[in-house]
Amino acid sequence: MEHLITAIDTLKILDPACGSGAFPMGILHKLVFLLGKLDPRNAQWRQRQIDRVQNTITEAEKIDDSVIRESTIDELEREIDSINAAFERNALDYGRKLYLIENCIYGVDIQPIATQIAKLRFFISLIVEQKIDDTRENRGVRPLPNLETKFVAANTLLSVEKPEQMTLRNPEIDSKEKALAEVRRRHFTARTPRTKDRYRQRDAELRSEISALLKRDGFPNETTEKIAHWDPYNQNASANFFGPEWMFGITEGFDVIIGNPPYISHDKISKQLKTKIKNSYQSYQPFADIYCYFIEKAIDLQNEAGILSFITSNSYLRAEYGAPIRSLLYNRNTLIRMLNIEDSQVFESAIVNVSIIVSRKPINSSDDFCIVVNSLFSGDSFEDFVSVNGFSYPQVYFDSKSWNLAEPKLVELQKKLEVSGKTLEELNTKIRLGIATGSNEAFLIDEDQKREFCEKNPINTEIIKPILRGRDISGYSYTLPKQYVLLTKNGVNVERDYPDIYEHLESFGDKFKNRGAQGQHWTNLRACSFYDDFKKEKIVWIELSDSGRFSLCNDEVYLLNSAYFLLPPSDIDSKFLLGILNSSTIRFYLNLVAETSGMGTSRWINNYVKEFPIPVVAYEQQTGIIKIVNQILEVKAADSDANTADLEQEIDERVYALYNLTQEEITIVQEAVQ
Repeated sequence: MEHLITAIDTLKILDPACGSGAFPMGILHKLVFLLGKLDPRNAQWRQRQIDRVQNTITEAEKIDDSVIRESTIDELEREIDSINAAFERNALDYGRKLYLIENCIYGVDIQPIATQIAKLRFFISLIVEQKIDDTRENRGVRPLPNLETKFVAANTLLSVEKPEQMTLRNPEIDSKEKALAEVRRRHFTARTPRTKDRYRQRDAELRSEISALLKRDGFPNETTEKIAHWDPYNQNASANFFGPEWMFGITEGFDVIIGNPPYISHDKISKQLKTKIKNSYQSYQPFADIYCYFIEKAIDLQNEAGILSFITSNSYLRAEYGAPIRSLLYNRNTLIRMLNIEDSQVFESAIVNVSIIVSRKPINSSDDFCIVVNSLFSGDSFEDFVSVNGFSYPQVYFDSKSWNLAEPKLVELQKKLEVSGKTLEELNTKIRLGIATGSNEAFLIDEDQKREFCEKNPINTEIIKPILRGRDISGYSYTLPKQYVLLTKNGVNVERDYPDIYEHLESFGDKFKNRGAQGQHWTNLRACSFYDDFKKEKIVWIELSDSGRFSLCNDEVYLLNSAYFLLPPSDIDSKFLLGILNSSTIRFYLNLVAETSGMGTSRWINNYVKEFPIPVVAYEQQTGIIKIVNQILEVKAADSDANTADLEQEIDERVYALYNLTQEEITIVQEAVQ
């Protein structure tokens, strides 16, 4: 028991994006529960707190100045009395919480208001454990601790610059940091404004002294200035850096790092921050969301046996931009457990698929990944899901492209499909995303507006083109919505050659009028190199769908960016390819390798579609599928809503044969796509 209590007392726990403190509060409750089981009457827990102060008294007895020595010892002895009172006059959990908060738990958030709310939660948690005594001063309620150096406002992702090659560390720095830690420990329980001010002033003096020593040791001026001027007691400021050594006195890393990093997409990260991240993070990718960098930061902040436990978006498991994070977790950590949650809204305020990872620094070189969990749940609550399903069975399939969490039989089937042909990318298939129109209101017009423009001047028809949206596409068919795009591509002088359309665009304001030369809103096709591709035979599909919705399109039609299209390779018949892409086998494969939207639909984006394995067979072996696809297209041409399930089933059977699937494997596919 003693070893476990010691382990708890020496824990250093950090939430690097603590928000309002939900995760630090959660781990506080867990530790309080454990202490209640290990030390029901708090005998050992109380003694540990007293011993900590007694050790400080022993050090204080070495002070040469007798006045300072006696004053310091008197103050420390009063602290021991305060410890005893905390345990004797309050609920058992009060002493547990108070000293866990003081010694174990830390939080950082970039928003000062968030850290203020976190501190308030901890204040309330302590207040509810105090016993009211009307015979005592203040009804026996103890003053709340000072949490300014436990929850700080700072940018966790930005570190301070250090010398590239450190010489022997100046022992005076260690001495000053030790003194600073003691000042902050005393400030934690300081009660009077005068006492608080005394410690805060000493805090500032020590920071300044440490800054000067670091500067002498070769630290950059910018770093030493940041350390000297960072004031944890300024509750309205947020530091533009994070340094656990200077802010929390922790130099060897944290034992536990927990949290739910912010969900900020790559396009919402400021250019300035993105530049700094690019220069500092191995995991930098232009399209990576910010939570990826929090994972790398957490790995850096772990101590030699540190545990990391995050709940984040699960997109890094499969997305291309997640490759560096997967590499870091694989090479620098040992994954203990993973829970991948698809199509269930864990957070009320965010529609996102999430994963929960628990990992640690490798203890020895033979450490390998542990069995992890991949489960889909949609029960009443996460607790119900865990109680029913537990944490067991699937393994991770690691490759250079993604982490696939699946049962072994699914992994084996995935591998079999992947060696049964060439990917669309290997077949040199052109895959394009539809065009972005800048402003639909300005550049999209309806049938009546088209008629009006054409009646004014027939030349306007040259840049009025039909569009196709993702929602207009079904499996084997599509319906033109009778909407059009004003295709003002590069090199078109709209004002001179199409004055009616220019007048229309100008009515939307100067923000459109003056941007033609920049190739932005006035230029809908920013990548004009594939302008002519819209005129060719192509296979089109919707990005978000619960099943494959691919259709053959021979019209000159321009897709918006809710849809994709591809130009079939010259050696594969387009209708054969269409049948393969709409098959249950391909849908099964996508579900294994792709992230979902968080709304019950799959993402049929280029990153995944280009990896679809397509059987490479002679034309004679393609004709059976081509014939059935022709039948479907004929039926759909007469009635786009016609039911062609029987014909599609025939295609599925032929596709199974192309991939040489056994009856058992066919059953797996069919059960997975139902």
